Amino acid sequence: MCTLEKRGNLFILTLTGATSKNDEHLLNPATMSSICSVLAEAKSRAVHGSALITLRGIVADLMAFPMPTIAAGVIMSHDYIIMTSSNGVMYMSELDLGPTFPDYVPALIRGKVGSGSAWRDLVVGATKVRVEVAVAMGIVDSAYDTAEEVVAAAVHMAEKLAKRGWSGKVYGEIRKALYPEVCGLLGLTDNIILPSNL
Repeated sequence: MCTLEKRGNLFILTLTGATSKNDEHLLNPATMSSICSVLAEAKSRAVHGSALITLRGIVADLMAFPMPTIAAGVIMSHDYIIMTSSNGVMYMSELDLGPTFPDYVPALIRGKVGSGSAWRDLVVGATKVRVEVAVAMGIVDSAYDTAEEVVAAAVHMAEKLAKRGWSGKVYGEIRKALYPEVCGLLGLTDNIILPSNL
């Protein structure tokens, strides 16, 4: 389902279990349970200066996660997104496949994508946005030619962020404050953290 590797203060979560090419991007209950278990493990082992790199995510856990998150692929609930430029697209397939969105998905898109016309194109246009366009739109932070370069860039970014030594609890609360609409729909509550020297 998924694995968790720890390199110093970095946690690398990788999905491992697609049974066919057609379902490699679908999350089923067993996969989601495995991801939740691995996220709980990373959370319990986190220290100041930790960072998480994933290939897929679960929105509520990631929005409140106590460390920076970097996706090697388009997962909008992450803080940073890095993709391969050769074959990557951002594509909201729901319109073509038939299901509607949970209420938090449009809220997440509104929080992450800068303009109404871009929301429209992504959601009700089911537009396949090439990586270079997603970078220009600010949805994707950077793109690289190979998957190996994407992972290396994600590790480099995570190491740089981890060196800051931020408090994970403070980081998670600040992220939730940045996206109040989606966090409210997910039932995440704000917790005020004051420095001990005040």
